[in-house]
Amino acid sequence: MKIERVVDGEAIRERFYESFLLSWKEFKTENNDLVKLMTGGGFSLSREEIPRYELIAISKEVVFSSAIKRLKEKEGDVYFMSEPKSFPECEGMVVDGVSVKGEVFKCNSASLGEAIEKEWEDIENGAEGKNLFPLTLYVFDDKMKKAFVFTPEMVIYEEENEDGELIEVESRLCLSCKRRGGLK
Repeated sequence: MKIERVVDGEAIRERFYESFLLSWKEFKTENNDLVKLMTGGGFSLSREEIPRYELIAISKEVVFSSAIKRLKEKEGDVYFMSEPKSFPECEGMVVDGVSVKGEVFKCNSASLGEAIEKEWEDIENGAEGKNLFPLTLYVFDDKMKKAFVFTPEMVIYEEENEDGELIEVESRLCLSCKRRGGLK
């Protein structure tokens, strides 16, 4: 898989934030109870301490397998990035054998989907080794219309089995995101 480091990564990261994230004021308004709970309990709360996926404006949860399938079916290249370097738990990516944090990269969508899927299977199977990707990974198109966020969180979904019975299935939480309205 050919991974290309994007030269204007900071500008692309800022475009991503403008396209998909709530402003800090919008987040505090929409999450007033959480903000009151945190700050009332003596905790500080700042934008830098919150994973960016918590700030996504328009998203829906999707199962990991669905996000991977859609990523593998997309033609062309996509951008991807981790949390910014300023995020306390920012995990790096390994590119050409070197761990880098806070950079924006570009590669073929199908290849990226296959690599994320393989790495997650290895993690689930307890395979030891150096992960290429952080557990929180943002993947988006160059027009900033849609994005997928792969998170480290696990969720339980109800799914029909072969007999038509509803069963609980644990899956990695992924978000399918749309650009905020009114942006060009």
